Amino acid sequence: MNTSIERTNITLKNMASKSTSPKKQRRAAALFAALICVLVVGLFSSIVVKQAISRHRQLKDDEKRLQAFWLAESAFELALVRLQTTPDYTGETWNTPPRNAAHADQGRVEITVEPAADSPGSLLLQIRASYPGQGPRRFTVSKELVLPKDSREEAS
Repeated sequence: MNTSIERTNITLKNMASKSTSPKKQRRAAALFAALICVLVVGLFSSIVVKQAISRHRQLKDDEKRLQAFWLAESAFELALVRLQTTPDYTGETWNTPPRNAAHADQGRVEITVEPAADSPGSLLLQIRASYPGQGPRRFTVSKELVLPKDSREEAS
């Protein structure tokens, strides 16, 4: 029994007394430093890519928001012209054509003209423009204006 314990102690002492050479320690330190550098560069690269993707998405959203705004402005001008030329104009709904085959985004515009509830003889003009017309990242601009009877008669 003692011999196996002594043998184990000797083996453990031999393992403890064998130290790695300084050359191997330098290699291990250099490998560890290189690994840390690769991890840091990878971390910074992923942050830069994530920010670029976020900025791209923000620019696309800004483009859609502006497109909805200008659709609403155009619809507003169109409705005023139609009211001047057609007194019984009640509104319309239309979709813009896609820019090209690669971009199937379509805008949607709804124009509603109805008598104003709180102002007899006046009309309530409502515009709702969405771009794209459908989808989760849709932007909508709404405009509303009460047109007094006097202003419509003067414009005609």
